[in-house]
Amino acid sequence: MRVLRFSMGAAILSIVAWSIYVTVFLVQLGVPTTAEYWLHDAQVVKDYLLKTQTENKKVLIVGGSSVWFGIDAGELEKTLGVTSINLGLHAMLPLDRLIKQVGPALRRGDTVIMPLEYEYYTFDTPYTDWYVNQIMAEDAASFWNLNGFEKVRFVIAVPPTRVLEGLLTKIFSDRLNMVRRRQSRQNPEEVVAIMRRNWKQNTMPEDAYSFQNIDSHGDAIMSRGSFGTDSHSLKGSLAQSYPWNTLHAFAGYCVDRQVHLMIGWPPMVKGMIDFDSRRVKQNVQVIRQNLSQLGIPILGLPSEFQYDRRLFSDSAYHLTHEGRTLHTQHMLRLITAQADS
Repeated sequence: MRVLRFSMGAAILSIVAWSIYVTVFLVQLGVPTTAEYWLHDAQVVKDYLLKTQTENKKVLIVGGSSVWFGIDAGELEKTLGVTSINLGLHAMLPLDRLIKQVGPALRRGDTVIMPLEYEYYTFDTPYTDWYVNQIMAEDAASFWNLNGFEKVRFVIAVPPTRVLEGLLTKIFSDRLNMVRRRQSRQNPEEVVAIMRRNWKQNTMPEDAYSFQNIDSHGDAIMSRGSFGTDSHSLKGSLAQSYPWNTLHAFAGYCVDRQVHLMIGWPPMVKGMIDFDSRRVKQNVQVIRQNLSQLGIPILGLPSEFQYDRRLFSDSAYHLTHEGRTLHTQHMLRLITAQADS
């Protein structure tokens, strides 16, 4: 009897504690803690380019910032003779979110090229610390749009320290006002109006990480900054299910709509990843095998996309315009060869 009472008490205490935690979570949801607020406006521009494209045939390049800074969609369009849009933005945006963005716009005869950053093959969940913080700070609507099961997964994925940060920010109004001053989020109509004016006037942006650093093809207008200490490695463990299940569903979606899907590789500073090491070779082989089993054509080998350090700006994924030209030309050769095979 004593054991039963203890078990019931523990269960009740757990329910009460969980209820309190969820209540605190909901109270601070949407409080603007430190986050990358520029992404909202930049996503508005990318969505605008995608939704206003009414051509019967188009090429869409999908990925993170290595696509944004590394692919010249304007050059692809000129060479291939097909409307091309660069949809790259941020490598920490979950794979299923990238796919949900592009999926509804696909039509028969379209081509989707995904030069995914290596991180996409290592995350086994969409709910990384960066992403849950981003949603909680500036896109609470995305949380409410999840189904019940995914809401629970999301809440569990959030570090308690992040919930505490949001609560303290909400309580201390001075901190809240300070954070709000850092926000750049604007009305979508205003963002589009600004960009249409900028494209017409060929206005140069002041900041590389801004919605105004997107041209009419979705490419980065400028790339600058001091190179940091990036560490992009394939020596760790690969994800077991999330990226493969997500790509499997998307590959089937493309087949049903007669859309051509190809996987590429991101640019990388030469020597930053030792592609001759045993572990990296194993991981590359597993990635290629998994993609082949999904029936997705692969454009070249990752080791072929290494470039000299001088061709990068502030990241091992972010090319200068000179580097972008080389990388795009390399991609074009592989795309053409794939189309001819």
